[in-house]
Amino acid sequence: MHRLRLLALLLLLPLGFAFTACGEDDPKPPPADTDTIETTDQDTTPDTDVLPDVDPDEEVQPDQDIVPDEDVQPDEDVQPDEDVQPDEDVQPDEDVQPDEDVQPDEDVQPDDDIPVVEPNPAAIAEIAAARAACETTTLSCEAGSFTISGAAVTYVKPTMGSDKGGYFIQAGPVGPALFVTDEDTTLAVGDVINLELASVSFVQGMIHGEPAADPTVLGSGYDVSELVQVVSNATDIVSNVRDYESELINVEFEIAGAFATAGSVFRGAAISTTGLADDPNLLFRVPVELRDHFGFEEGCMVEVDLVPLWLYANAETSRAQVSAWAEGDLAEAICPAPRILNAEAGSATELTLSFSRALDASTVEASSFTFNHGLSASAAVVNGNEVVLTTSTQTPSEAYQVTVASSVEDILGTAMDAAANTADFLGYSETGPVVASWTFDAETLLADGGSALNIDSAAISAVGAVVGNYVAGENGSRAANANTWDDGVDSKYWLATFSTVGYTNLALQNSSQYGSNTGPRDFKLQYSLDSATWVDVENGTVSIPAASTWAPLSNLPLPAEMNDKAVVYLRWVVTSTTSINGATVLPGGTDRLDNVIITGTAL
Repeated sequence: MHRLRLLALLLLLPLGFAFTACGEDDPKPPPADTDTIETTDQDTTPDTDVLPDVDPDEEVQPDQDIVPDEDVQPDEDVQPDEDVQPDEDVQPDEDVQPDEDVQPDEDVQPDDDIPVVEPNPAAIAEIAAARAACETTTLSCEAGSFTISGAAVTYVKPTMGSDKGGYFIQAGPVGPALFVTDEDTTLAVGDVINLELASVSFVQGMIHGEPAADPTVLGSGYDVSELVQVVSNATDIVSNVRDYESELINVEFEIAGAFATAGSVFRGAAISTTGLADDPNLLFRVPVELRDHFGFEEGCMVEVDLVPLWLYANAETSRAQVSAWAEGDLAEAICPAPRILNAEAGSATELTLSFSRALDASTVEASSFTFNHGLSASAAVVNGNEVVLTTSTQTPSEAYQVTVASSVEDILGTAMDAAANTADFLGYSETGPVVASWTFDAETLLADGGSALNIDSAAISAVGAVVGNYVAGENGSRAANANTWDDGVDSKYWLATFSTVGYTNLALQNSSQYGSNTGPRDFKLQYSLDSATWVDVENGTVSIPAASTWAPLSNLPLPAEMNDKAVVYLRWVVTSTTSINGATVLPGGTDRLDNVIITGTAL
């Protein structure tokens, strides 16, 4: 078809000049489309595209002389470019415009909006200047403002108890560093900032900066591990504590003592490192909740990482306080195997077990606990370092023992201590929870049941008599045994020393005595608040009716003066020289004591 069109143009060549004289009525060629790549004023361009078999040098050249589209206008009927117009209708560049609409570099701009920048070395001297305004011997600071240019935020600390919240800044790997108070800060670790300080001051002996305004963030994401100091081998962390104050550290240590109060919500314990051992002013300071969660105690090995050194100071001393404010501050913690501390019945079918550390709940189930006297557990619920068991019905005041399976682990993955996986307890009685109890089954004079203040601490002793071997007790258990009770009126006695803190409505639920023929027959129960002045407990007399017969005191109310006391005393004192067989007490005569149970109501 296109070849025929070209032939028709050549045949009409003589008429071309006549057509050019037609004047104003001639149709005008369409204007050029300057927005598209192909333009309509180049008439031969589309013809060239559709005539691939025609030699352009031979066939198209005549068009320059005759201007066929203006004179003949054969394309008005066919008009291939106007009908098809692929570039005008589709216009992919105008409609889609991917670069203008999406503009990924302009919207995201990761490098421009949140650049990662290094701390400014000049900030080292600026932080030092702020710290130098404070005199550490008098714990006073000069008034003045300070500019910090390009320091890194190394740690963001929340408000905890009386400790203010804020953030730590540092610019060099060996400090100096500064804590800036700001309880509403939105900064993050790794931010590099410009900061104006309105002042510096001492708070509990530690230098704190007070910002004049919100800081300017220059960059984010700086790796603050570039600033950390490993101080496990440092020997001067206490003697030169100001050289480490607020600086980012890593340290491994052993907890070397018991925890004591170190703030309203904190506890602290002495620690030993490779470089410094047995210094009472080097402490591990941790929130109570975190300490209890991990069961930290003497003997635990701990590593903290990327945590600033906190301190406490007064006019007499300075304490370096290695701190962990959150679980993430702990790089590693290895503690002694978990131990069972106490077992106490809360109802006839409920038993609460206390452990030295929080347990991994996935390792605990009802079958992890076995009992004597036919008791069993059907369910176990773990809550930190406590396990609440649902048991079969307990016999009131029965002396039970629970054993924990070796498969039970703490949250650090350590299995139960095989030497401390049992606990004794008494079956639930309506008289109330046990304050202290002694069953002597473990052949010890220490309490094996009761409150945390009494278990393994409160003791029974024989005063004036001599405790011998443990012997058969009441109900097949063991009992304490003593002799040399002769001439013992008001001077020889069994003595129980224990705490009643947190309890009222105290009662002697039970105590049982048993003797040989020549042992003492008559006793009475007395109490004291100072172990010097003794007062009789009403209805507290005991008279053993015959040898080898147990004589109990049961459900005996104790005086209200004994309620909620740090320490109280009970004694079973000899009141006559008469022996059980009606003669005189002899040196070889014995008396046994078993199943002493003190109950009360929790405050």
